[in-house]
Amino acid sequence: MTLNYLSDHEASLERIVQGFINTADKKALNMWCYDYIENPPFIEHGHCDSPFKELDMTHIMEKTVNHHEQVIELYTHIYSRVDIDSAKELLDTIKDLEENEIKRMVQGVNRFSDM
Repeated sequence: MTLNYLSDHEASLERIVQGFINTADKKALNMWCYDYIENPPFIEHGHCDSPFKELDMTHIMEKTVNHHEQVIELYTHIYSRVDIDSAKELLDTIKDLEENEIKRMVQGVNRFSDM
């Protein structure tokens, strides 16, 4: 049940980010690409090899939140390096969205654990 809930949230977040990709200033989007290529965003950990279905709810949430925090760190890093106002505005918006989605996911999963 937890994995289905998280999957739905991730799919929703993907659709929202795709909307930004379709509507954002191309200069802002190109800044991401260059920085992404030069600075890989994710730190691989040894515990990433275990499938989610083998983990309990606590460990699933730890991994999920960790991945989202790494994405937020990437947005923050890129924000500190760009000079284009539209890019800064877009990064702020997406970072806020990402932070709010983490909160919503954690609250939702906490409700599951209360059941």
